[in-house]
Amino acid sequence: MPLLHFSDFVAGAVYEVGSVAVSEAEILEFGRRFDPQVFHVDPDLARSTVFEGLVASGWHTCSMFMRLFVDALLAGSACLGSPGIDEIRFLRPVRPGDVLTGRATVVDSAPARRPGRGVVRMRCEMADAAGRGVLAMTTRTIFATEQALVTRQEDAVEQSPGREPLVLVERRGHVAVVTLNRPEARNAIDARMALALGEAVEELDQDEDVRAVVLTGAGGKAFCAGADLKALARNEPYAAPGHEQWGFAGFVDHVPSAPVVAAVEGAAFGGGAEICLACDLVVAGEGARFALPEVRRGIIPGGGGLVRLPGQVPLKIATELVLTGREISAAEASRLGLVNRVVADGGALDAAVALAEEIGANAPLAVRAAKRVLAARAGLAGELLADRHAQSREERAKIGRTDDATEGARAFAERRAPRWTGR
Repeated sequence: MPLLHFSDFVAGAVYEVGSVAVSEAEILEFGRRFDPQVFHVDPDLARSTVFEGLVASGWHTCSMFMRLFVDALLAGSACLGSPGIDEIRFLRPVRPGDVLTGRATVVDSAPARRPGRGVVRMRCEMADAAGRGVLAMTTRTIFATEQALVTRQEDAVEQSPGREPLVLVERRGHVAVVTLNRPEARNAIDARMALALGEAVEELDQDEDVRAVVLTGAGGKAFCAGADLKALARNEPYAAPGHEQWGFAGFVDHVPSAPVVAAVEGAAFGGGAEICLACDLVVAGEGARFALPEVRRGIIPGGGGLVRLPGQVPLKIATELVLTGREISAAEASRLGLVNRVVADGGALDAAVALAEEIGANAPLAVRAAKRVLAARAGLAGELLADRHAQSREERAKIGRTDDATEGARAFAERRAPRWTGR
């Protein structure tokens, strides 16, 4: 059977994607794996997962729909990646025994900026056996055109074995340049990327010839957009499997022993900002932006931001940034001491490499020893750091179960002001 390509998706076409029965075991397993983790994706999109008893969360409903959607439709098409979610509404709680049916209606389609592909928008709905809606969302999916199907190798889906590695490592003398390589997802972190980055750190730590590391993101639009919402929709965790102790991105609790310079272009929000805080130095393009916006969604930073930020700026400044969740520019981050150097947009990587080479020209054992002492002096090493992380995780778990956390995610998804209750 030929693959469906971009022009096959006509406005108004309806696709029944199948049905699924909700089981108690699945709700419990989903809750065990995800509650109370926080998920970030675009700077414009952040959600949390909350469970109450054996009522499935909205994100569980979304996950079930996406499994049907992928199996019934995308597996038989020239799809170039996972669907993106533009808008989502959770309409009704789901309980064990409910049977849910999903369908997708094509809203419109348009050629993409990149030749050989187009973007299809679909209105996706899931209803229970009584026909009552439980989920409504709008997705964007990229498909190859019919002509491009012949040369699809260059635009293979992300899971293809022929795809470029999710993390690239390049040696420049004594400097290792590590690139988060998911530009189509703004370098959002899923389990595979976390594992790849963590393994890269392990390898670099075994290489005595590496004297400094530069960490950057591909694409120029975002350094890292935090955790990947699509991984949640596929019912996947975003921690490095088998290495959860490495922390977010396989990095924040697993930083190389050599100094690390972050080269930031575009947005570093949520988890992306927390990766920067875990680095030793930061070089940013003029258009780079930083934020820990979690409190605006009824949650708190969970990747070490609450631990590291107060050690890098005065406490009152850290308090303002965390409690307001506001975005700051590269220039303001530099004034606050969070960024070492600000350069013209597009120049962050070269400037970071130059800084790393300057560090790498010094005695490597002395440099690493100095880094260890500085980390201990800042309270970012040993038992003290572990205690602070434990407290942060405990508080995040409590907040993740509140009504306000649910309301914050829902309000953001529905593009309205949240109605906080303090519960």
